[in-house]
Amino acid sequence: QAARLAGLPHKGPLMLLGVAGGFIIAAETAALRWSAKLLDELAPALAAIAGLGAAFFGLCNAAVRFPGDRLRAHFGDMPLLIMSLVISMLGFTALGQTGNFAASVAAFAAVGLGTALLIPCIFAMAAARVPESRAGALSFVSLLTALPRILAPAAFGMVAAGLGTSFAFGLVALGLLVALLLIVALSRWGKNG
Repeated sequence: QAARLAGLPHKGPLMLLGVAGGFIIAAETAALRWSAKLLDELAPALAAIAGLGAAFFGLCNAAVRFPGDRLRAHFGDMPLLIMSLVISMLGFTALGQTGNFAASVAAFAAVGLGTALLIPCIFAMAAARVPESRAGALSFVSLLTALPRILAPAAFGMVAAGLGTSFAFGLVALGLLVALLLIVALSRWGKNG
């Protein structure tokens, strides 16, 4: 398996996809694991329904994933990826800025809508880059997502403990901005050869 990964062509674009994918998965994980904590901080009296953040995230995520293949066919992976990253960043930015319970639940819904097709698009693009070794391309990209995925929960927890959960969610938007810049670099890479 290691020899197959070493022999993969087009590693540069796959590296961009893998690192972007790591930031995206880290963002999804933060939304799922920390949504209830944020909502509990915003409205302790509503602690019984603090799970609404994760619920709306999951509901909106599933609602977009269900017709995902049709959306990918209609818009194309690259435009859909960029549009979805922008929606996700807006959602996380709102989580970092608002102190309102209802607005935060709506922001988690936006995050769910935005993140729904990001990883499917990343993996579809990786497989398309190396049609002769789709499994190898997917393995390579998946391997590269590991570092951001592993480090993000501890980093998020440290920032949340020191500066607050809202602030930590705002930083997630910056992580997605990095992912967006990597995807834009990938789109230009494709145009330049």
